[in-house]
Amino acid sequence: MMDAPSNSTGTLAGKRYINLVRCSTNEQTETSIPAQLDLLNGFAAARAMIHIEDVVLDGVSGSKPGSFCTVSAQIG
Repeated sequence: MMDAPSNSTGTLAGKRYINLVRCSTNEQTETSIPAQLDLLNGFAAARAMIHIEDVVLDGVSGSKPGSFCTVSAQIG
């Protein structure tokens, strides 16, 4: 988990957040997605942020052209 700065709740306290996580293959879903969510939620919890939603994109490559279109369609 990331180290919190000395003013860990500072300017982000009370701000709302949405986790946007993805993995390239279905095989990564069981390990990569939970690990990403743990990291992001830990960061936010240390700063007293308010969780709104998780957006999980299975099978979306970060290196293939056109993947961004898929992400844009998912998050509206």
